[in-house]
Amino acid sequence: SNMARTTNNSPPDAGHFDKDAEYRFKCYVRKGDVRTNPRGGTPFDFTVKISEGLEVAKAKVLTFVRRSISGAQLISEYLYFKRSKGCPQSQYVTLSDENFESMTERRWKLITQRDVTSWANEEQPKTPLEKFEFETFMYIH
Repeated sequence: SNMARTTNNSPPDAGHFDKDAEYRFKCYVRKGDVRTNPRGGTPFDFTVKISEGLEVAKAKVLTFVRRSISGAQLISEYLYFKRSKGCPQSQYVTLSDENFESMTERRWKLITQRDVTSWANEEQPKTPLEKFEFETFMYIH
């Protein structure tokens, strides 16, 4: 019931997490195995609605890899997710149909009021939806 609402249920600093909104994602396609901690990578920006699901996000990345990185051999089709700003590569999460929504929502809730304020104060003010990017990673041989 709504009577049980506590301050913990107040909306995130970044605003309501709307699964039907277009969210910004960045995928770094890295050479090497995730366990060897490769750096850098070829960045690819895309948008996806969380409600469309992981398959849509993954399809966009795979299309980019096949078109833009000649001879790329995927180590796997896993899309890895950076759970928080300082999260080390060893703790990236493999996204699945089951956790796609919960992982993205949890990350969205980590956006701070400080982030929101600094984006709003930029020369071209941006909302969290316009500015924030979920960071993902795919690995190739």
